Amino acid sequence: MGTYLRQVLLAPREASVRYRFGAPIWWSPYREGPGLLILHVDLRPHPASEQRVFSLLDSDERARRSRFRVEVAKRQFAPCRAALRIHLCERRGCSNEDPSFG
Repeated sequence: MGTYLRQVLLAPREASVRYRFGAPIWWSPYREGPGLLILHVDLRPHPASEQRVFSLLDSDERARRSRFRVEVAKRQFAPCRAALRIHLCERRGCSNEDPSFG
């Protein structure tokens, strides 16, 4: 299990959330092709998971998120970026701290 999953803190299970390694998973592969993967990210509010998702973001991503003026966009940014981080770390075999989107 990679560093990114170890960073996810466990919480009571929610019926509408899928789990992997005991941690909530809010994304899944949607479509795949040669050199292409489209992820489906569940953007419904999951208050119990949002803090864990936020913890996966680096300081630049947290700063970017704080600049969103529309609350829905602010809330949706974190799970999308965290899903991207998890997927990239799984594919590249790196830790969550490695990717930088500067």
